[in-house]
Amino acid sequence: MKEDIRKAMRIVTINTWKGDGQYARRLKLMTDGLQQVRPDIVCLQEALRSSDHTYDTATILADALDMDHVYGPSRYKPREIAGKTVQCHSGLAILSVYPIHRSWVDTLVEHPDDPDRIGLSAQLMSGDDLIMLTNLHLTHIVGQDEHRFKQLKTVIAQNSDAARGSHWFCCGDLNFEFDPTQPTMNLNGEDVEPIDCYRAGGGTLPGGTLSLVTKVSKQRRIDYILYLKRSPGSLPDFKDATRVLTRADQDGCYASDHFGVAVDTLLP
Repeated sequence: MKEDIRKAMRIVTINTWKGDGQYARRLKLMTDGLQQVRPDIVCLQEALRSSDHTYDTATILADALDMDHVYGPSRYKPREIAGKTVQCHSGLAILSVYPIHRSWVDTLVEHPDDPDRIGLSAQLMSGDDLIMLTNLHLTHIVGQDEHRFKQLKTVIAQNSDAARGSHWFCCGDLNFEFDPTQPTMNLNGEDVEPIDCYRAGGGTLPGGTLSLVTKVSKQRRIDYILYLKRSPGSLPDFKDATRVLTRADQDGCYASDHFGVAVDTLLP
């Protein structure tokens, strides 16, 4: 049997929790943790960036990981960081060991109580393979799963043409439990079949992605890496799916209020 010598592409997604909690300490935990994970692509949500760039989560992590990155600013307002009020964005970022050729921002279907939600997409090359990433953070409003699904479905439809000919991943904090096998969450009308990479890669269930910092059910899995498969087309192999950045330091500080999700992908 011929040996499979393909290199797995490791993708990670994590909500970085803005500048809340012990931000400087958490940023060090994120940096150290991601350096140990050694991802090829990282999608960040709630990536803090102050107007004077004193605080800039995406740039600090990208520099530490020696990655190219793009940033989508959103939700600009004053926030408290380490006891100081700072004007800053809570945006989206895509980090990559591969050069990012182009990126763009889409405005999500707006909820009146939660405006300025965006999607950030980027295209890059891994060898001869064109990779497209769409990074999302859907509305947090309680009881709005139908609206979240509408945001997801709409941004996929908006980017369907741009994604043709590429391996398309949709990552992020969906803020609801998304099961693409359920008829009520069918995206096939958008010319794609969503694959839950965590499940496909053997991730342990229920795989809750909320850390002990949060006060809601820790078993809820709301952070996802989806592969948007077109038909016909070969499906990548997914393996070693796991949660990352799950441990607190000696004083009980977690890297974020979310755990990260990682999966290794072998492109066909």
